Amino acid sequence: MSAWRHRLAAAGWAGARALLRVLPARALRAFLTECARNPAMTDRAGFHVRRMGFSEPIPDVRALNGRDFESPRWTHGLDWRDAAQEALVRQIAGRAAELDALEAEAAPFRFDNGFYGGADAAALYLLLREMKPRRLVEVGSGFSTLVAQAALRRNARDGALATEHVCLDPYPNERTAGVSDAVRFLKTPAEDAPEDVFLALRAGDVLFVDSSHVLWPFGDVPRLVLDILPRLRSGVWVHFHDIFLPWDYPRAWAIRERRIWTEQYLIEAFLSGNPHWEIALALHRRHRAEGAPLRAAGLRDGVGHAPCAFWMRRKETATP
Repeated sequence: MSAWRHRLAAAGWAGARALLRVLPARALRAFLTECARNPAMTDRAGFHVRRMGFSEPIPDVRALNGRDFESPRWTHGLDWRDAAQEALVRQIAGRAAELDALEAEAAPFRFDNGFYGGADAAALYLLLREMKPRRLVEVGSGFSTLVAQAALRRNARDGALATEHVCLDPYPNERTAGVSDAVRFLKTPAEDAPEDVFLALRAGDVLFVDSSHVLWPFGDVPRLVLDILPRLRSGVWVHFHDIFLPWDYPRAWAIRERRIWTEQYLIEAFLSGNPHWEIALALHRRHRAEGAPLRAAGLRDGVGHAPCAFWMRRKETATP
């Protein structure tokens, strides 16, 4: 964008803020009510305008101000398998020394990137080194793709069989250009992807999901959780990102950013009392555990964002 367009845009935003400050509340409500009644008008500008109400998907965040976001929620239907999680952390930490070279191996990835870094990236790398999957299906792409490829290349150098790496992403990130020869990119949203892409996964393979994080009609999250997961084979590992269970999503996301994500609540409901699936590694829970076990294991906890990767596995004894 040229300099004059930048100045024009800045002037426009400043004018809009000034108008909102002086516009009488009654006039503002009338304007917004008209917008809500004529959604096609605001659709053209890329905005939704909705009146606050108890049945709206975005809550009145003023009612959330007094809520306790720092205490874990009740999760009566979940078996956290904390001892098994701790054992898995110790197991993968045996390769933690390899993380020292990861930023060079996966450039331009950095542990402090703010998107997919820290302990989340460390665990992804180490789990792929441990499992050596034959297939990896990734919903979304970005820094995680670079980390995964670094692990898969190291596996190949160690003599492991080749891994088919597929990314479903309508808009592949430019950061992944350097691995485009090793990854098959399908520019298809997960909700429209052929089911065979997922159902070809076998024991030890990985479905890595970092998608929209919200429940929409015909969306990616309900398609993956309610249609695909129940039909995966025994032994398949599944990853979701930005899962803070047993805590709610962060206060700042809900109140300051109005980021009302809902994915983790559907995952909790799916796992509650489910005899076919088990929690393998809930990194945010381990992050908050006494003794800082992720940091103690050398998994780069404390670098970048708080970890929030969530790994689950279809039990070997289950029959799809």
